[in-house]
Amino acid sequence: MQNILDLMLSTNRAVSQDGRETEIHSNIGRDSVNKIRELIRTVGAQKTLEVGMASGVSTLAIMGAHSGHHTAIDPNQTCDGSDGWQGVGLTAVRNSGLEDRFTLLKESSHLALPRLLGEGQEFEFIFIDGWHSFDYTFMDIFYSDMLLRDGGILVVDYWGMPQVALGGIRNQIPDHP
Repeated sequence: MQNILDLMLSTNRAVSQDGRETEIHSNIGRDSVNKIRELIRTVGAQKTLEVGMASGVSTLAIMGAHSGHHTAIDPNQTCDGSDGWQGVGLTAVRNSGLEDRFTLLKESSHLALPRLLGEGQEFEFIFIDGWHSFDYTFMDIFYSDMLLRDGGILVVDYWGMPQVALGGIRNQIPDHP
């Protein structure tokens, strides 16, 4: 798993669901990977959640920090076209041999998060890096807070974007303003 993540970070390339090599973008960098791993280990998280899987860099970072189960929400993960990720993240998980510890929810977070809450799910670490608009980010934070176990950690990416910045809270992940 580490080799695939290192290769993705060093080349900005990955493999799509149809086997094509593709350039990746919109992913966290190595400093953020290290910080996420540190935070997960700090709380001893074994059940983690991610909103927005994209290329799978954050997914592999999260899964590499624990031996438990990880869930990612991304309605566009296996879609083609300009809004789709062509299964790049899912392929990275498969190629890393981590499929048995992973669940992909191919639905919008505003539908998936309340459903998870209704099912009584709880997580020790949640990473929000989904649709970067005020309304979606606010909804993701609202539901994620209710899904987070006491003492867990909630990380929101891209605080520096005007449409995401809320209440003067500053980003703690090094790669983004």
